[in-house]
Amino acid sequence: MGEGLHVAGLVRLGLAASFLVSAPFVPWATYDADEGFGGPHFGVEGVAYLWSMDLGYTVLGSAGAERQGWYEDIEGDDPDGLASIRAGIPFILAGTALAAAGFLLLAVRLPRAAVIVALLGTVLCLVGLVLFAAGLSDLFRDVDVRWEIGLYLEVVALAGLLMGGVLALASREAPPPASAAGLGPGAESRGRPERSNPGGRVATP
Repeated sequence: MGEGLHVAGLVRLGLAASFLVSAPFVPWATYDADEGFGGPHFGVEGVAYLWSMDLGYTVLGSAGAERQGWYEDIEGDDPDGLASIRAGIPFILAGTALAAAGFLLLAVRLPRAAVIVALLGTVLCLVGLVLFAAGLSDLFRDVDVRWEIGLYLEVVALAGLLMGGVLALASREAPPPASAAGLGPGAESRGRPERSNPGGRVATP
């Protein structure tokens, strides 16, 4: 039973770590600001990633695009939500690193350390996710925002981290197999003291 729990925890931690590593490279949110900005003559579309935001705009039939990093200097006052976005990214990255470390610790049969690291990674990722998502909501509160796969990968990874940590803890506390505990076949005869047979008489049942 303990081996099965170990494998189940290892699989969940591995999937969670892979989801977290993939999240920075896929969109987290998209928005369309066409309405209220001049109809078909002026429009702005954006795709938010963990590191940056891709902007596409149309002005009087001319189209353009640019990429703005979250930590790049912005002229004038910082827009609402940017500080929360910048604060959330380090938490997400630290949680991702701890998730990968928890997977490796469980792979080398260190369940206690794996549980501590995985649960700490879960807390950090959760804090980062809340800050980052709240920042995006503030930044785009006046436009139509659609949450994308990056956010959902993060949520699923958090559930996987929590479940993997629980299974790793359960595998550590599970009782050893019967053979390992000295209760396998032949254990009873091994533990019974031998009776002497003086005079070589044949024992009768």
